[in-house]
Amino acid sequence: VALGIFAFILPLIIFTIAIEVCEGKPSGWFVPALAGCIIMGIGLFNLVAIIIKQYLGHLVTIICLLGGGALVGISSIFLFNPQAYALVDEELTNFFFITNAFYVFLAIFYITFRAGVRKHLGRKGLKAGGKMKGAKNFWFYSELHKSRKIDFVYGINLTFIISYMLLGALLLIGGYLSVMQIPICVAFSVCSALLAIMNGFASDEGFIYRLMLMLVPCIVAYAHWRLIF
Repeated sequence: VALGIFAFILPLIIFTIAIEVCEGKPSGWFVPALAGCIIMGIGLFNLVAIIIKQYLGHLVTIICLLGGGALVGISSIFLFNPQAYALVDEELTNFFFITNAFYVFLAIFYITFRAGVRKHLGRKGLKAGGKMKGAKNFWFYSELHKSRKIDFVYGINLTFIISYMLLGALLLIGGYLSVMQIPICVAFSVCSALLAIMNGFASDEGFIYRLMLMLVPCIVAYAHWRLIF
């Protein structure tokens, strides 16, 4: 396990040393480079997992090593070759990658909300069970909504998913357009505000924990605005 952990962080260690030695220029290209290091680390960890008989197969290893390596390679072209910056708009590139990194962060907090919903259902004496089977029931709580006991959960969850998908579409279509920066930032703030409300509602771990879950998405939204503007 210790060897696997070392294998996982090895690409990050090598990349960090390369940045220090070669004096890479700080930019948004750090985001895909770090993501690539993590993906490569998963592939290396998978190789070490053969020892403890938890190998996930050759396909996972190949995809992680090649995919992660491609991200690191493409990012390195711009991090270590200043002349490459003439090919892209640095400000828009930073905006695109920073926003995508924060976009993934929102997904992590959505997972927290869904865990809280299960506890909420338990407090109401509702067992999800077979009512969560199928994509529609799993993501939108459609079957559980028929009980009329999770109206708020159903409504705000549906609103967030639509807002999150809209934000993803805006990033995909206009992430490299300067005119789209304000609409994307507004959509990001809306998703963050919804998550703050959702996690505050779903949590029952005490006032301080609930306050933290509500404040962090708001702080992330503020940090996003500050980084972009």
